[in-house]
Amino acid sequence: MTVECNIQGNKIISAGLDDREKLKSIFGITSIWIEEATELEFEDFNQINLRLRGKTPNYKQIILTYNPVNINHWLNTRTFQNCTKIKTTFKDNVFIDDEYINILNELKNQDENYYRIYALGEWGSLKNLIFKPFELIENYPTEFDEIIYGLDFGYNNPTALIEIGIKDKEFFLKELIYESKLTNTELISRIKQLGIKKYSPIYCDSSESNRIQELSECGFNVFKADKNVKDGIDFLKTLRIFSNPNNININNEVLTYSYKEDKNGQVFDEPVKFNDHCMDAIRYAIYTHFKKRQEPRIRIIG
Repeated sequence: MTVECNIQGNKIISAGLDDREKLKSIFGITSIWIEEATELEFEDFNQINLRLRGKTPNYKQIILTYNPVNINHWLNTRTFQNCTKIKTTFKDNVFIDDEYINILNELKNQDENYYRIYALGEWGSLKNLIFKPFELIENYPTEFDEIIYGLDFGYNNPTALIEIGIKDKEFFLKELIYESKLTNTELISRIKQLGIKKYSPIYCDSSESNRIQELSECGFNVFKADKNVKDGIDFLKTLRIFSNPNNININNEVLTYSYKEDKNGQVFDEPVKFNDHCMDAIRYAIYTHFKKRQEPRIRIIG
């Protein structure tokens, strides 16, 4: 997790913040960049700021990048000295593709608040969240009763492959693939590298029949998922689902996955179609695999 320049000795150190105590052994840092800074608590930020200690020939700086999701977040309510704020939108991104521009513009018709946050870069407040954040644990069971997979196809949008381990009717999520620009050939190669057993069920976006057929021809146990969004969400709400701090995209998506709301405040019984690739993959797998199961009947004799 370290990149080093052999000429000058400069280093880039990557670190997570699942445990702020891990940062206390880091020293001699001159610059810090925090992505998705809205996920930090203020105490996390304080600990990071303390890493910028000691004399160096360089000026010290912290760069925070984030979407302004919650107007009441400490990043917006606290005052910082020697701070420069820069707001950019998708219009400043010279590398953005037309499909993603259309997705952002379409948010205006889906949810005004999403549009303000993700398209205009203005502080908002996400309401009508569909799920509570998944409970985070670091140590999963070593064995599961069964393992299933959910696959949401994408190209310009990320392809998401999620592993779900089931143990005693509890569900444990593991993010395997979350990547844009994957062709089906590349996706198949990646799945093979992951060592997924050929008999393990993979529930896929049913709108991609050709891609599912190609996966099947390669020997994978693939199925078209039931895409009933409302019933799938309602079913998942009845379950106990765990995530891991390493599931970066799963944990990001669940915090912003919300029902649509129009400009008049009317809430609709369907999610905003944005930043939902992991959520779709999880729903495909769990709902399709378990929706028709019934608890075994107990026959009492005597």
